[in-house]
Amino acid sequence: MRLHLGGGIYLVAGAMLGLISAVVSVDRLAARVPLSGSAWTMWGTGTGTSFYASAHYLLGGRLPPAPAQTLELSATRDDGGNALDSRCTYLIEGKPGALTWWSLATASLGGTATRVEALLDSSSSVLDADGTLYVTVSPSPRAGNWIAPPVEKTFTLLFTAAQKGAGGSAPVLPQLDVTRSGC
Repeated sequence: MRLHLGGGIYLVAGAMLGLISAVVSVDRLAARVPLSGSAWTMWGTGTGTSFYASAHYLLGGRLPPAPAQTLELSATRDDGGNALDSRCTYLIEGKPGALTWWSLATASLGGTATRVEALLDSSSSVLDADGTLYVTVSPSPRAGNWIAPPVEKTFTLLFTAAQKGAGGSAPVLPQLDVTRSGC
């Protein structure tokens, strides 16, 4: 009896360590920071990328973006390194560039699936004359491009984009700054 109990403990411990190492691998091996000093992270899903990138999306309850057609950037921190907090106000500023379509969303990642709370896209936003996008993320409505954060304390920003003629060429990554402007 004692021999079976010891073997069961090793079996459970091995399974737990395997699961933990898989989740850590998904978070660390597939993610990359596309722009130096940026708060944004990207998971490559084009041809020849690791299965860890696909696992990142599947573990979040979402299908991965279509390879070489769309890209997705996510940010859980602002440019100062602070976790995004739903009680604070953030300014997202940058030039989306020559993208066919894009969207910026706030999402909560709790539970078994990602839940998009608010969304602004290229057809419902206003850019400055020089092509700069300014978006305020705040719990209270603001003038201009505004989206609300989720009710949960921490949240994620998701920037999804489609690029004309993206098949095989490197995607054009927008430089978007995420600055906390108050709490």
